[in-house]
Parts: sequence; structure tokens; C-alpha cells
Amino acid sequence: MKNTPTPFSLLSLSSATLGLFASPLLHAQEFPINDQHVTTNQQAHAPASRINANRFMIKLRLSEQPDQAEFKRTLDALNQQFLKHGLQIQQIYGQTARASANALPLKSVSGSSQSISQIFSVSVLNANLTVNQAIEIALSTGLVEFAEPVYQSETKRLPNDAQLKKEQWYLNNPDPANPKKTASNGYDIRANQAWDVGTGNGNVVVAVVDMGVLSTHEDLAANMWVNPNEVANNGVDDDGDGVVDNLHGVNASDPNVLTGNTNPEPTTTRIEASGSVTSADTHGSMVAGLISAVGNNRKGISGVSWRSKIMSIRIGQHSQIANDAIISGLNFVREKKLAGVNIKVVNLSTGFYGYSAAYREAIKSLGDLGVLVVVAAGNNSFDSSYRHFYPSAFDLPNMIVVGATDKTGRVAGFSNFGADVDIMAPGVDIISTADRGYASDQGTSFAAPIVAGAAALLWETEPNLTVAQVKNRLLARASDSISNSPPLNDTARTNRHLNLARTMSPEQCLAPEPVMMRPLKTIEPWVQGASHLVEVLIEPCSDTKNVQFSLGQQHITLKDDGIYPDAMANDGVFSQVFTPNQAGVFDATATHNRATNAHTKQLKALEVVPSGNYAASPSTLKFTRIATLAPSARALPLSNFHNGIGGVNTPFAVSFYGKKWNRFFVSTSGRICFQTALECLDYPAHEAIPSGRKNVASLGFIAPWWNDWRESNLGEQGKQPAGIYTHVAGAAPNRRLYISWEGMRDSGDVTKTNAGASFQVVFHENQPDFDIAYASLNSGGTSSNLARGTVGTQFYNGNIGTEQSFNQAGVIKPNSAYKWAFKNSFSDIQKWETDIEGLQGMGLAHDCAAKKSPVLASAQKSFCPKSSLTRGEMAVLLLQSMEGNRYKPPAAQGNVFADTPKNDAIAPYIEDLQRKGVIVRRATNGVRKFYAQNKMTRDVLGAWLVKALKGSDYVPAPATGVFQDVQKNNPQAAYVEELHRMGLSDGCPQPSGIKGMYFCPQEVVSKGTAAVWMQRAFRFYDYR
Repeated sequence: MKNTPTPFSLLSLSSATLGLFASPLLHAQEFPINDQHVTTNQQAHAPASRINANRFMIKLRLSEQPDQAEFKRTLDALNQQFLKHGLQIQQIYGQTARASANALPLKSVSGSSQSISQIFSVSVLNANLTVNQAIEIALSTGLVEFAEPVYQSETKRLPNDAQLKKEQWYLNNPDPANPKKTASNGYDIRANQAWDVGTGNGNVVVAVVDMGVLSTHEDLAANMWVNPNEVANNGVDDDGDGVVDNLHGVNASDPNVLTGNTNPEPTTTRIEASGSVTSADTHGSMVAGLISAVGNNRKGISGVSWRSKIMSIRIGQHSQIANDAIISGLNFVREKKLAGVNIKVVNLSTGFYGYSAAYREAIKSLGDLGVLVVVAAGNNSFDSSYRHFYPSAFDLPNMIVVGATDKTGRVAGFSNFGADVDIMAPGVDIISTADRGYASDQGTSFAAPIVAGAAALLWETEPNLTVAQVKNRLLARASDSISNSPPLNDTARTNRHLNLARTMSPEQCLAPEPVMMRPLKTIEPWVQGASHLVEVLIEPCSDTKNVQFSLGQQHITLKDDGIYPDAMANDGVFSQVFTPNQAGVFDATATHNRATNAHTKQLKALEVVPSGNYAASPSTLKFTRIATLAPSARALPLSNFHNGIGGVNTPFAVSFYGKKWNRFFVSTSGRICFQTALECLDYPAHEAIPSGRKNVASLGFIAPWWNDWRESNLGEQGKQPAGIYTHVAGAAPNRRLYISWEGMRDSGDVTKTNAGASFQVVFHENQPDFDIAYASLNSGGTSSNLARGTVGTQFYNGNIGTEQSFNQAGVIKPNSAYKWAFKNSFSDIQKWETDIEGLQGMGLAHDCAAKKSPVLASAQKSFCPKSSLTRGEMAVLLLQSMEGNRYKPPAAQGNVFADTPKNDAIAPYIEDLQRKGVIVRRATNGVRKFYAQNKMTRDVLGAWLVKALKGSDYVPAPATGVFQDVQKNNPQAAYVEELHRMGLSDGCPQPSGIKGMYFCPQEVVSKGTAAVWMQRAFRFYDYR
């Protein structure tokens, strides 16, 4: 639900209304970092995804069930506005009509997503407009649901110069001395045993969305899908799908296909015609061979499935892939599925760093049709728990994300891992079909098709399985150890390797032992009183009852019923929200309570840290120039100052957000990061706190001045060389640890003559607080006096933080110091404490007296949890909870509600919620009003919240009368009950002496209630 927050301050809005709120392909290597070395390991950077400078994507805003008239009307209106700015709608995915009044009717199928047909590509013809400016124009029209860049994607493999291997060790690796046993030098997927059950029958089609497949290859030709309604090379679109002579798939990267041009494709780029053709890159042919190279034909290799059919969807060439071409290709797959082609699996061995709503919808729409999408995890050695790679981070029920292991069974050095990865499969020294015979390569690109082939083979053997059942079999029956391979702790959600033999076994209930899927990172602390998602995977058995999760003396029952937070019913993933009530370290267990017996899995101990946040107040501490203390001071050596990182082993335990740390990392970007060095790299550039993003030092950082620094040539006052220094002063148990940046030059200071800024962090032994002190703030360039840069603390996946300054000159003075104390933020909160603290950490809860959160206030602040909220205030809080506290909605049009003119400060928020389908326009006497100053009631907020979480098109089950005081005919009754099923509200206290549950639907929403609902819904939502 959260987008990247846009820098924005609500201080310009009406305080009366808003008083509650304020504002690629890289080789992996270990980080050689310790307290005596700094690395400038640029390879650890997440490569910034390239954005196409000439086009972007939009999704039309239509009603729930649009007819052709509405489609045409909206499209024409958008065209008219776009033409004024030099923007041109180029295509409609999967349909042959151009973006005009002649657009085809939207196709429909029961239970499938229609929204993908509302997605267009837009060309920016105006040379004076940037893509970002064009996106702002599109959003301001009010006719689009979203607008987003087109990212340039890349195939996820690594180049490998190793000689070609003759054996496919990853399928079966026999011991030469005993062919019935597996050799100790390889960890295969047990294909030979699986093939005893079945080798495939050719009934399942796998779509390879890649860079083309050599359809004439000796080991692929017999298994290429053939379009039954297309005549090859006759220059006619025989099947009426808008593409001429597409015999084996489609070239979705061809501009003629993207624009719906029905002319034949150029011969030089056609990949689907019969005859001798060449794909754009051998990558796609290798992926296809791993899935389904013909087996038992005395030629080359064997795919995991011997006979599954390959549909080739070409989306680019030579690593030049745009995600709009991928979406177009996926929609071609969807159209063929609707036309009756038995497509069951899609393989996506591509990816990029950049969220795309259109891409997510394209994959989700295939899930609605019963198609499993297998995705490569990526090759940047990143922990995906903190740095997301797409599409692997979409977390959709019809996706499986695959990381790579090597011949020793360990995670391959290049493979991404973590909470976005479901399972591991071999990805090193992989031999497969190529455009010129056969080739060996490595990467998660080649681990993914091994799993895709396994899914296809299982479906060909058991054709009646659902997507959920196939995914469950692959994951639940995977092996945590193959041939004594090392355990895959915290590397994937299952921490398991693919085991094809177990997957294909006809034996029922083969894997009843619980597998913990969330939490994954057991070293990541939980926060006391905060909502956390727990997921446990099992293979459903006939006597399956439930799963119990225990943390210390706390117990909850996990459910597999498809009711929030469980994503899908009967998929073997049991889910529930867990709220730890005590801080400390506790043993965790998961127990599968079957009718006949119980299976208990002992988990690692989980740490729960106290709830709270940091607040800054003036300190009497003075800046100490560490550079002048040499030789007692230690400078972190910086061979290349820019983007340097240094590890520091602390002389005493440092407290940060209630957790003790004996090591942290110091960055030249002006941060101290806890957990990993990767998080401290200067990527992305400094931003607001809390960021709401996991990929910015999710486990916490201190930013005394987060900025793009270089070292000054002169140093502070020309006395000492610039640098970062560490120093320990005093004697135990009252020692002080100094981390001091001295002589920092802003990257924009091209003169290089400025003495530079100096600042430091001081930790105190046996104290939870720390100090930040400043000397000179004159950094040169545009950053002097903190005109550019961030000061503050952040913790817990980017959802908790305290910001003292963000691009604000003059907030912090030279020669000043501030004590950062860890404490509760408000003095008047009791039972709502943790939820309000969480909301405050999101930047959404503020002092009710001052109407904002004065960071430097010395007096205790108050929250006023019992005070009421208006509809207008609630609209702002809800939208900011959905999109981030710095989200700026499009400008108001002033034509939505009669009582909300466009010059009203709150109008953009109200209209944006209406466009998102959260607020329903209802007319009284023909006039639509919003009534912003009316008090917000619990039943209406319940309806808003459900729509915000589940989408405007979600229709909850009919009301059954859960609450005694909510009549079934109440328009909000079904939503109120859904809110209860989601675990977000148990209603209100029932009247004395009366049985049953009550909701108090007409009761005015208090700030405390709003804090509970918003914090639990949206802070927890990040874990979905």
C-alpha cells in the first residue's frame, strides 16, 4: 500500500483541519570490513534501475464494471488533455485496437482480473517535459488510477567462462562407486526418482517470458508450442489475435505488437515463425531447455519435464528489456489462456529495482486464471528482506521466487536471499540448450526454470491440482538438507532446496512438519506491542486441524482460511497477527495439531525490544575535536572517501531502540548503521525519516548529518586532515565512545577550498541515550547549515523514526549539541500506548496541544486519545497511512463534492480517496457532499479501512449479525464484520449484563481508536 513518500509538509495546510498531523549483474563477494578497514564496495549497491526517458505507463480509472461507452469516454477525455502537453497514448496491452474510439470491448471471464486491459503506454513527445513531470500531469487529470515509469529490466544470470560440462549434475549426480547413491560433491534435485513417477505428457504449456527461444534447436523443436489456429508464413493473422504468423509465441518487444499494428512483424525480429530462426540472446533458449528439453531422445540434455510445451514470449534483446514489454507479453499469455490454451506456468528470469503496479497486476491477473508464475530472485547478493527486487518482491499467491544454490548445497555467492525468496534450486554450472548447441552458465535465471519445470511436470502427472496445491507441494516437500548439505538458515522463507522426487511422490501428507515462513530473520528484533505477521507452511493432511505458534508463554492459533491476514484459503500457509506483550528473548515453537498426533518445530529464539522512540533535546555537551587527540584517536582509513564504510567493534555495549549492539558500521554518508554494512551504503540518497521503506537501513541507523559527503582538502580550519575518527574516553563503567566526522565537504562544493563541516555522535556506557554535537556547519555547496541533509534516527523496517531536520537550514545551530533520549512520546497514553507510539513513529501522531510534534520541546507532550476526529481529519490520516506521511495527492479538481472546493486545503486528500474507491459518493437531493467537519463514526471508518486494505472492488461477504448493535441492512454491516474477521477490531465494550458482541457503529471515532486501527492495519501491512 505504501509508495515511496514524496517530500511534503502539511504545515502549509489549514491547521484547523489538519491539526492532528504533520508532515545487475554483479559478482558477489564478502564485505572485507572491520574496525581497521573501510571498503568502497560499489558492487554492493543496488543498481539504480534505468528509467525510459520517452514513455511511462498509466491505468485508466474506470468503474467496477465498465462498459464500452465509459471506456471510450474516459479514453477520449484523457487523450484530449494529453494532447495539450505533447503526450500520446500508444497502446492497450493485449488488444489490437489503437488507443482511440475504436477500442475493442473489454474481455471478461468469471473470477479473472480485468484491470490489466486498462493499462496503457504513453509516449512523451514534448522535449521540454521529463518523464516525472509527465507523470504528474497524468495524475492531475483524475482519469488515471496510477502512473509510473517504464523500467529497463535485465535478465538475471551471470557470465561464466568455465568450460562446458557434459553432465547435468543438478538433475541427478550419482556416485561412480555406487550409482544408487548421490555423490558427495553435488546436491541435485532427485530427478531420476521423480521420473519413475512421470516424465510428462505434453499437455501443459509453459510460457518463457525472456529474450526468445531458438525454436529449431534439436532438443527444443519437438516441444515448442504450436498455435493451432495460425498458418505459418502466409502473411495473415489467421487467429485474429492481432499478430501475423505467430506460430510459437509472440515478440512483445516489437513496436508493431505494442501498438497493435496488424502488419507482419519484420523477418529480422520474428522469433515465432517456423524455419531457421535465431533468438536475440541464448539466455531464453537456455531457460527453455531447463524446463523442457526433449528427454530420452539420445540428444543433448533433458529438461525437468520431458514433454511440456514451450511458448516463447520475447521481451527484448541483449539485456535490453523494458517492463512494459514484459507486461504486454504477460497479457498475451492471458489472452491465450482465455482462448483455451492450457498454460499453467510462466517463467520470469528477469527483474529490476523499481516497483511497478502494472507489472504486479499483470502477474496477479494470471493467478486469477490458474497460472503459476516462477520468478528468479536476482543476482546481487542482497538480503531481500531489506532491499527489494521486482517482480520477486510482489508477494502474490500465484508466485514462487527462486534463489540459487551451488554444488555444495550452499546459497550461491551471487544469489539474492531473504524474506522475498521462497525456495532454493541449483544455479551454478548449469548446462542447457543454447542458440549454438549447448552452453554452461550460472545465475538465479537458471534456478527458476528448474522449479518451473518441476511445476509443469507435477501438473502433467496430476492435472487437477490448483495453483495453491502445486505451490504447496513444491515448497512443503522441499528438503532442508540434501545429501548432508548445510542448513539454509535465513536464506529463504522455507530455508529449503527443491526436491523433485518428494514433490512428485503420490504419497499423501508426506511433509506434515511445520515450516516457519515468517518471521524469517530471527536476528531482527520484534517490537513489544507491535503487530507482526506469523506464517507457517505445512502440507495439508486429511486430519489437519490447526497450527499453534508460541513465543515464551504467549500462544496464538494460526489459520488457513483466506481471511485477513491469511492470503489464500487452503494453500497450507497458516497465518495470524501476533503482538508480543513483553520485551526479552523467548523460545518460539510451531505445533501442527493433527487429529492423530502433533508435530512441533522448535524455532530459534526471538528477541522482543521495548516500545518507544527517540526524542531530541538541547544538551550541554560540547563538540570535541577528535583529530587533535592523535595518537589516541583512530582514523578510519579511506582510500576513496566517497561511499566508504567502516566497521566498529564497540568497547562496551551500545543501546539503540532497546537492543544492545557490540558492532555497528560507520558511513562517509554521515550515518551509523546497525546490522549490516550494506545498509549503510549511500543508496539511495538521503531522505526523510521515517522512510517507510525496508531498503534504507531497516534495522536502524543514526543520522547526525546524512548527506553526500567528500572529505575537505583543508580539513576543519586547516589544522588537521579531514576524515572520520573514533575515540574512547574515560574509564569503565563510565566510558564514552566518539564517532566524529571532521572536515566534511559537500559534493556540490566544486571549489574544494571550504574547511568543511564537523559533527559527532557520542555513546555513553550503561546509558540508553546518546548525544550528537556540531561544530562548524559550513560544508560549502548547497548543504551548509543543513540546507540539504537529514538528521534523525530510524528503526523497525523504516516505520519508526524521529526526524530533527530534513533539508531545513537553521534548525540546528553551529556549536550546539542535543541529547537523544529513548522514551515514550506522550504522557497521557495508557492502553493505546504501543499503537500510538507506532503511529507516531510513522510520522502521523503529534502533540494535540501544539498541533505538531516539536522535536526539541522539553516538556512532555500529550496525545489526547479520547478526543474525537472529523471526517476530514480521518481522510488525511487514512491516506497518509496508505501512502506515507509525506505523500502529496494530485491537485483537487473541485468537482467531486459540492462542499469541498478545490482551494480547500483538504480537498486533494478527499478527492484522492474518492479516486481510489475508498470514499463512495452519495447524493442527497441530487447534491454530493462530503461533510468534512462532521464527526467520523466507527461504522463508516470500518468501511473505508476495508476498501483501503483490500481494494475498491472488494465486496465482503454478506453480514451475518456478528454484532448485536449492527443491523444486517446497515450499508456498512458487511464491512464492519470484515474488519472484525481481519482481526483489526473486536468491537466496543458491551453493555453491562447483556451478552453478545457490540460494535457501537454510530459512536464517534476517537484518536486512540484511530491510532489502533491505522497502526495495526498499515504498519503490519508492510509485512505482507
